[in-house]
Amino acid sequence: MDNIRPISFGGCLLNNLISALHQNNKLGGIYKEMGFLRTPFSISAASAVQLLGFITGGKTIPPHVRRFCYLDSSREPNREQMGIPYTADIIIVEMSTSIDILYDDFVVNTNRFQEIILPELEHLNVPPRIVAKWRSSLVKQNESERAKYAQHLLELVPLTEKFEWLHDLVGRTTTRQLNVDDMTNYIGRIKETLDVPLAMVHHNFRYMPDGRPISWPTELKDQSIEVAHRLKAYEMDFAPFVARHGVKRVLADDCRHWNPEFFPEIANHLYKFISRVAGRGTPEDLIERTFVPTELENDEPPQIPNKSQSPDKRPSETTSVDESEKDNSTVGREIPPRDAGELQPGTDCGTLSADDLVYHPETASHFDFDANVLNMILVVGQSWALGGNNDEAGDAPLTAVPEHPGRALMFDAGSAPRGRRVSKLVDLFERATGSTKETPCGGLADYLMRTCESRFGKKPTVVFASVGRGGTTLSGLNQGSADGLLRGSAQHLEVMRLVAKAAEFARAEGKRVRVLAICLAHGESDAGRGTPADSYQRGLILLRQQYDADIRHLTGQVASVPMLTYQANRGASRPGIIAESVWSQLRVAKADPHIRCVGPVYHHEPEMRSDGRSAHLKAIGYRRIGFQFGHFILDDLFGPGLEPLRVSHVRLLRPNVIGLEYSRTITLEQNDDRINVSNLGAGLGIDAVGMGAAGPTITSLAISARDDKLLEIHFSNPISRSGAKLFIAARITGTNCGRHEGARSGIRTKVRYYVDPHDNTEMYDWACSETVELPYQ
Repeated sequence: MDNIRPISFGGCLLNNLISALHQNNKLGGIYKEMGFLRTPFSISAASAVQLLGFITGGKTIPPHVRRFCYLDSSREPNREQMGIPYTADIIIVEMSTSIDILYDDFVVNTNRFQEIILPELEHLNVPPRIVAKWRSSLVKQNESERAKYAQHLLELVPLTEKFEWLHDLVGRTTTRQLNVDDMTNYIGRIKETLDVPLAMVHHNFRYMPDGRPISWPTELKDQSIEVAHRLKAYEMDFAPFVARHGVKRVLADDCRHWNPEFFPEIANHLYKFISRVAGRGTPEDLIERTFVPTELENDEPPQIPNKSQSPDKRPSETTSVDESEKDNSTVGREIPPRDAGELQPGTDCGTLSADDLVYHPETASHFDFDANVLNMILVVGQSWALGGNNDEAGDAPLTAVPEHPGRALMFDAGSAPRGRRVSKLVDLFERATGSTKETPCGGLADYLMRTCESRFGKKPTVVFASVGRGGTTLSGLNQGSADGLLRGSAQHLEVMRLVAKAAEFARAEGKRVRVLAICLAHGESDAGRGTPADSYQRGLILLRQQYDADIRHLTGQVASVPMLTYQANRGASRPGIIAESVWSQLRVAKADPHIRCVGPVYHHEPEMRSDGRSAHLKAIGYRRIGFQFGHFILDDLFGPGLEPLRVSHVRLLRPNVIGLEYSRTITLEQNDDRINVSNLGAGLGIDAVGMGAAGPTITSLAISARDDKLLEIHFSNPISRSGAKLFIAARITGTNCGRHEGARSGIRTKVRYYVDPHDNTEMYDWACSETVELPYQ
């Protein structure tokens, strides 16, 4: 039988093993057949697609760029060799970075980049601090800093023909960071082009001395897992292998690279996995243990440095992961006892039957209906998480009876147990207790169950629970001892108690718990207290990291626990102010992609109060917040990706017309049926600020006739002043909450995402509360 012919896309950890197996005549060597003296590395998803295009003739990389891409840069396949990649039996990918360094839109290899350019700059006596700042700005994607330090470098490099290439490189090098959708697209293109089985090796940046793997950047491994799930790829993680055999035997002194003395066992482990992917079963012709690898290469991905510990610092026997790293890493996970090489497509661990993972091509969404898993979704926050409701018109729960028996579950102490003893799981329904009528759990469950049944033909089994405290801020600082949401607070301990109980009940039935998401209903108190945007954003990130680490420790799940947050409905009575915590809720996804904003909640029905001081919603409002969370769980977390309805680009269309581009088709509300727009003015909730006392004013809004994603804002006169801004959905007209008088706008999506089965009301996403700077002539 002929040797298996894998085509590999990765760095040294993967390719050195492939090379060793080829040297031992266990695998075919596609790159060697093409004439490469050294395997070309591709350490990101985009660089993998670039490499495939280069070796198959679909992409030409100029020689002056190629030297920064591959070690064997002189090799350029001829026409005959360009057909060799299509003879591969399998594709095997290991992504070791999400950051691309781009030179003229080509992805360059960071090691080649550093090996060539950094010594040259040092030779020219360029201050190391300037070089370090420039490189740091590249890795961190800080464009203003990059331009600043690039200019410093260019001023220090002689402007001669000899150094023309260096000027060119410094001035035209940029970076980008890929998200999970980008990665899926790039790896999917490779799979589609070669049309053979896809296998993915999940990258571990390094290991602690006790065998615990660390991912860096922190989200990279979870992104790799998600890409594999979406593409139905075979998966392998070396972490269980390292834990079983021990770090000292498997790894070199840096706790990152393979130990050459243990190379045969490591290569054989990969060989077994490749053989299974190729349908060959378990091979018997393994590498002899006396084999010594030759021509080992090294390849390091760019890493974002930890503020408290450099990623390159080797962990000693007494070193522990600092708190921020611990919360983001795989520390605390239970490592599956079986070999990761035995994993089948689309699983976290164990075997997944073909009936478990169900896809819906029309919406590009999917769901894992593993019968051995008890899913759980948590709603956490302040009074809105509990359904706080002081309505004086006799409001009552809507989910008064179980709507999805046996599928939508809660603890026997209710949807919000509040510390009460729990002894079993029961069907979910809502009951009035004191000032609460309905938590978001009822609507969340109803949306999830109905939509899954409609798309996938069946309902999942999910436990829903709400945890919160009225009026609490994220930190609880300067509040009572029972306030706060962060680790150690009463709310955090209650969440962990409920997760532990769910895990206990699941184990009794031979199942395991998987927490799908945390839905954060919060921000009102921090908005009222004026919490700075940076402080609130740091709190959001820390909260998710802490809950993620502790939940995964309790459940043993591999996948990270994402967090969804709405934009709290808090505004100001005059234009030009936006609550900073509300602004943070929209922007936080850029800092932590595991935190997703589902958009504003101003379009929901507020409670009725005779004093006009509505601070909460009616029961139906909380139920519909549940719809929003469910919408993003299925279409963002388990779908193609979904952004809240926000401005993606601003441009000057005409001297007196500004265009706001949205990511989805939009429309304008014409009456007060859904939102009270009659007292919002011509801007329908958009206010222009900084125009000057006699400056132009907004006269009307219109959807572009040529593009229904483009909103035209017409002004009375041309805009000729810098520093002007638009504030969207930031101004109240009375009470600080809800669709009648709260901070709101008349801009919504054109296409509904759901119809409330309670009263057939159509559900739309509404424009986020935000501020954008205006271009001027």
